[in-house]
Amino acid sequence: MNLPNHQTPHQISRQGWWGVRRSWLTVTRLRIILAAVAAVLAVLGALLWHAVLAPKPATEGELAAPAAATADQVSDQAVSPTGERLLSRDIDGVYVPRGQEHPDLVAVAIDNMVDARPASGLSKASVVIETLAEGGITRFLALFPTDGDVAKIGPVRSARPYFVDWDEEYDAVFAHVGGSPEALDRIDASNLRDANEYFAGAYFWRSQDRKAPHNAYIALDKVRELVAHRWPARATHALTPWKFMRALSVSDQASPDIVIDWSTPGYKVSWHYDAALGQYVRYQNGAAMQDEDGSVVRASTVVVQYAKMSVLDEIGRRRIVTVGNGRALVAVGGKTVEATWERKAPQDRTRFLVGEDEAGFAPGPIWIETVPSAMKVAH
Repeated sequence: MNLPNHQTPHQISRQGWWGVRRSWLTVTRLRIILAAVAAVLAVLGALLWHAVLAPKPATEGELAAPAAATADQVSDQAVSPTGERLLSRDIDGVYVPRGQEHPDLVAVAIDNMVDARPASGLSKASVVIETLAEGGITRFLALFPTDGDVAKIGPVRSARPYFVDWDEEYDAVFAHVGGSPEALDRIDASNLRDANEYFAGAYFWRSQDRKAPHNAYIALDKVRELVAHRWPARATHALTPWKFMRALSVSDQASPDIVIDWSTPGYKVSWHYDAALGQYVRYQNGAAMQDEDGSVVRASTVVVQYAKMSVLDEIGRRRIVTVGNGRALVAVGGKTVEATWERKAPQDRTRFLVGEDEAGFAPGPIWIETVPSAMKVAH
């Protein structure tokens, strides 16, 4: 038997065994390396998902919006606990089921006289505008999606021309009890869906535990009945949303309270930022403001809008310029910034700008304090 290179059979057998062993070791090492690489990639993928894609809970220094999307983001990234895809609601940025993102709205003129307190429903409104009526008293225009379940809103009071202006902006049903002559003339000349208690009394009620005129109320189910009866085919226009931010940068040191001294101490208002809630609590007459049912009035965003105002008559009725532009303050996440506002036409939205960019709002209740342009507001 001729052996190559003078190798013995034992040497050849041993070499074959080591060759098989080396081959097995090579394959095993390769498998171990591949498994290690796969494990590392899996860990990196998980870290990347949690760092970039996963929803983040609120942490110190960052406020995660409870239920909202930005106006310029894909809003259907949110899902309900049951897996239903949610969308950002136009009026306040809150996440809602599909079909509720463009709700019909009702605007209710609400009393704020001392004899009318506590009010009902303000804590559940999506947007509330507060401004002066006669003398030093203030009045609210509160906006609600009509598909809600608020069972008591009021006391409902009379209309003013600037309330008509703002109602046109939202294309909302306007619920009120009478109004000033100018306001009623404006309503008659408009295409507003007018819900005046004088002509729609069946949809309002008068409370027996208060004296008129501070005892008129309405509920959202009654608003829906009224709409179905009077304007069943009326289509509402899509509301252009403000810029709602999914996550807010919270200041390490919150700005001082926003203080609006409308007139007498009974009408002095302050907004205090509660970092634990991520919202502003409204104080009026030195105490946290509550609805009649005990719900505290809060806002995710507080806006101060400076507007030109003038007194029209001896009663003290006012004219407020709502179309044009002016100064503003926007308070979000404990920080108040200087801004401007603009509204080019009665049907346009009022936009709030910081420099050239639209101001970012926190999703949730929004309060707009429309004050005289010369008023000093502490902040």
